[in-house]
Amino acid sequence: MTAPVLQGATATRYVPDAVTIILGLCLLTVLVSVLAEAIGASVTLPDGTAVAAESLLSAHNLERILVDMPDTFSSFAPLGMVLVVMLGAGLAEKVGLFDAALSGALHRLPRRALIPMTVVIGICAHVTVDASYFVFIPLAGVAFRAAGRSAFTGVCAAFAGVSGGYGANILVTPTDAVLYGLSEEAARALDPSIQIDLLANYYLLLAYAVIVTFIVTVVTERLVEPRFRPEDDEHHEPEFRLEPQLARRGLRWSGAAALLVLVLVLVLTVPGGAPLRAESGDLAPFYEALIALITVFFLATGLAYGVATGRLRNDTDLMELLRASMRDVAPFLVLVFFAAHFAAFLRWSNLAVIAATSGADFLRSSNISGIPLVLGFTFISGLLNLLMASASGKWALMAPTIVPMLMSAGLSPELVTAAYRIGDSATNIITPTSLLPVVLIYAQKYRPDIGLGAFIRIMLPYSVAMFVAGLLLLVTWLALGLPLGPSGAEPYLTSTSGALPIL
Repeated sequence: MTAPVLQGATATRYVPDAVTIILGLCLLTVLVSVLAEAIGASVTLPDGTAVAAESLLSAHNLERILVDMPDTFSSFAPLGMVLVVMLGAGLAEKVGLFDAALSGALHRLPRRALIPMTVVIGICAHVTVDASYFVFIPLAGVAFRAAGRSAFTGVCAAFAGVSGGYGANILVTPTDAVLYGLSEEAARALDPSIQIDLLANYYLLLAYAVIVTFIVTVVTERLVEPRFRPEDDEHHEPEFRLEPQLARRGLRWSGAAALLVLVLVLVLTVPGGAPLRAESGDLAPFYEALIALITVFFLATGLAYGVATGRLRNDTDLMELLRASMRDVAPFLVLVFFAAHFAAFLRWSNLAVIAATSGADFLRSSNISGIPLVLGFTFISGLLNLLMASASGKWALMAPTIVPMLMSAGLSPELVTAAYRIGDSATNIITPTSLLPVVLIYAQKYRPDIGLGAFIRIMLPYSVAMFVAGLLLLVTWLALGLPLGPSGAEPYLTSTSGALPIL
C-alpha cells in the first residue's frame, strides 16, 4: 500500500493505492448496475438484439462472481503475458544486462535525442501489441537512469509514447489488422465490394506519430522533468558490480545469443510451411507467438550475459534470480485480481455495451455532418475509452453501428477508423481501466509516494495535448481533402469538391 505523502516530517494528505481505487470502481459499478436495471436501461444492437442492464447483485451474477472468481482472475489477458515476459526480462535485469547494454548505448546518444527516441521506439513497439507495456516501459526507466536522468521521467515519457501514441503508426501492427478488418466487415453492410488495406490511413497516422513525438518531448522537457530530479528517485543499483572488460565480454556473449534467437525466429517464420506461418502464408501465428519469442530472447541473452560475467555460476544462481523476478511481480498480481473483476463487472452488467451503443445512437440522432460529426465521434471515442479500454473490443461493439452510419453521412470507413483510433489512444494514459495501474507499479519503483490519482495528474497534460492536436490534425486533413494513405483512400465518399464541408 502507498504510504501518506510526507513533507519533512509532517503528513499532508493520504494518497489512495491504485488497488483501493480500482476496488472503489468495482463497488461503483455494482451500484450503477443496480440503478440501471431498476430504471430499465437497455439498447438494441444493429442485429436487432436487445441488451438490458443487469444488476450485479442478482442471483445469477452473484453466483457468477463467487463461482467464477478463480477463472475471472486467471483468464485476465495481461496476467499470463506479464508473468511469461517477466520470467525472461526479470532474469536479464537481475544479471545486469539491461544496465550494461543501455549505459553503453546512451553514451553515444545526444542528450536531447533521448526523449524523442524513446517515443519513436514506443510507437514502433506496438508491433508487439501489449507486450510493449511490460518490456519497453520498464526499460525506458533504466535507460533514463543510465543517462543520468530521472528514471521516473523515463517511465512517464515511454508510457505517453506507447499508450498515448497507440493510434499513431510507423510500422504496420497486428492491431491494424484487427481494427481494419472490423471496419471492412461493418462497411460491407452498405458496400459489399469495399476493401480496406492495412495502409489505408498510413499518411494520416504517420503525421499523428510525428505530432505525438513532438508533444511528448515538449511536455516531458517543460513540465515533467523539471519536477522530478534524478537524485530524488529511489535508487536501485545493480547488485553485481563488474569491471568494464568483463561487462563487454558479457555483452558480446549476449549479442551472440540474440543472433541465435533471431536465426531461430527466421527459421520458424520465413520458409513456406514454417510453424509460425499460416497455411495461407500470413504471419498470424508469428504475432501470436511474440510473447513467447520475447521471453526466449530475454532468457537466452540474460543467461549468456550471466554466465560470461560470472553472475550465474550454477543452476542455483539461475533459479534464485528467476524466483526473484517473480517476487517483483507480486504487486501486479494483487492489482490484477481487482482489475480483472472490474472488467468482468462491466461485461456482466452490460454497462459497457450500453455505453458504446448509446454513444452511437447519440451521434445518429445529432443531425450533424462533416467536420463537426468527425470531431464529435472522436470526442465520444475518447470518453468511452475511460470506461472500456480495449481498442479492439470496443470497436467490435461500435463498428457495426458507427461505420455504416457515418458512411451514410459521407465519411469513408477509413476516416472513421482513423478518428476512432486518435480519440481512443489520446485518453489511454489517463484511463484507470487500461494498463495504467501496471505502469504505475513501474513508476512506484522509483517514486513510491506517487499514487494513482497523482500519476494520472502527471499524465494529464500529455493526454490533453494529444487529444487537441489530434482534433486539429483531423480538421486540417479534412479541410484540405488529403489522401489518408498510399492506396489513395479519401476522407469522404460523396463530396467531389476535394474536401468535406466544414459544417
